[in-house]
Amino acid sequence: MQRIAAMSEAARPTWEATRDPHLLQQFLKDHDCHGVDAVLATTKVMDCGLREAQAAFFTAPCRAAELELHNHFLDALESTADDVAVRD
Repeated sequence: MQRIAAMSEAARPTWEATRDPHLLQQFLKDHDCHGVDAVLATTKVMDCGLREAQAAFFTAPCRAAELELHNHFLDALESTADDVAVRD
């Protein structure tokens, strides 16, 4: 949590100067903050919930690779869900 708090404070000036979620994500990425850490830092910097932070994360052009991985994983999960039998 210290890393997230520190990254949030470092990113705050970028957010306050631009109010641009894509530039915020670029800042976080440039400072080696990825995945869950980036989403949690985004919640703190933007003062928002997880839904808005995740949307900011996945819609940023610099996060296209993460979005592709996320979508690929969900597609694979959905395709295997049909093959799994649920037992009580």
